[in-house]
Amino acid sequence: MEKIYSKIDPKILLHIVKRAEDIKEEREELSHVDDPLQGMVYNVPNRKTFQAHYHNPIERTTFTTHEAFIVIKGKLILTVLDTDNSEVCKRELNPGDCAIFKAGGHSFEAKDDTIFYELKPGPYLGREKDKTYID
Repeated sequence: MEKIYSKIDPKILLHIVKRAEDIKEEREELSHVDDPLQGMVYNVPNRKTFQAHYHNPIERTTFTTHEAFIVIKGKLILTVLDTDNSEVCKRELNPGDCAIFKAGGHSFEAKDDTIFYELKPGPYLGREKDKTYID
């Protein structure tokens, strides 16, 4: 798992990238238990079962939006931006790779025909309220 930190304030974790080929453990936490978006990766053997369950209603309050992309097909070129919108780095995401966005900004470009999942907490209030665009 690669953790990408701010160049302006090295204590700020901007993004996490998990490569599919690096998944070895049966269960690995990708985010901190206090983060508004929880991420885990599972590598389970054939026929392993998980006990039936449901999740209890819990009121949660967050003041930020973390999101995750999981590439299914194709390739994304991710550009990680720092808290001042300057470029920190670029990373290529391939099928099975996951990127979790925690702070700073980001942009991405599809290479090839690409399918990916985007996951983030709701509710979604529309582009005008949800995002600030960077020139």
